[in-house]
Amino acid sequence: MWFIDRCSYYPTRLGVGMKEHYELDWPIEKNKFIPFYLLAGAVRKAFDYTFKVKDIAPDSDIPWTGPPLGKKERATCLTPIERLKNENLKWDLEDQGRDKLDNLIALAIQLGIEQGRRCLRSEEEVWMEIKKFRKELGS
Repeated sequence: MWFIDRCSYYPTRLGVGMKEHYELDWPIEKNKFIPFYLLAGAVRKAFDYTFKVKDIAPDSDIPWTGPPLGKKERATCLTPIERLKNENLKWDLEDQGRDKLDNLIALAIQLGIEQGRRCLRSEEEVWMEIKKFRKELGS
């Protein structure tokens, strides 16, 4: 049986009677969340299982051409440009034990969170406009 995996748009094949197994699953309560380090750790674990990576620019900044972080992340995190400066990457490795790949994975997750916020916000705005329009039609 073919189905679309809930985490992607790529078809996944499961044998008859097989169930997906996740080491980490979402909490049952809808208002609970998975700690960020566990999300990033799961991605890193899968990456390390699949790839061998070599740092080809060990003493340089990582150039950033993507968007900035959202307002909520900026309150507690460095901007992507600051985060990817060599001196900050060195500190992160020496003091926190996070290498360049860990920083890139964390940044990707943070950007995904901001993208989700923006999608949710725009959906709420659309519904507010619809309600406003219906109210105007009714009066």
